[in-house]
Amino acid sequence: MHRISKFKLNSDSFSEYTDIEIKLRLKKLIDDYNKDFPDNIIVDKVEENYKKERYLNLLYSVPVGLKLTAGMTTNYQQLKTIYFQRKNHRLPKWRMFCKQLEELPYFKELIL
Repeated sequence: MHRISKFKLNSDSFSEYTDIEIKLRLKKLIDDYNKDFPDNIIVDKVEENYKKERYLNLLYSVPVGLKLTAGMTTNYQQLKTIYFQRKNHRLPKWRMFCKQLEELPYFKELIL
């Protein structure tokens, strides 16, 4: 998320449940932020505070429906905790993730 102002958003960047107006609003916030604060600009202390405020406005306006990817290194003990916390979660993606965990080698022997 610390690079949100550099994201190139398209229709695949969002969940299918994200409202079109929210998508457009986020794109506008990113475009406005980058227009006002290009990478090579040097700002004074007052402008720096304004820049931080604008960035926080952008960051906290990101919808939950924005798809982000990340690499993750874990172990079976951590996966066990995730599994039992999320196997009956109300979001279908968590239940799907738990089903995928069950397909890991030795998961059933070690965890279930």
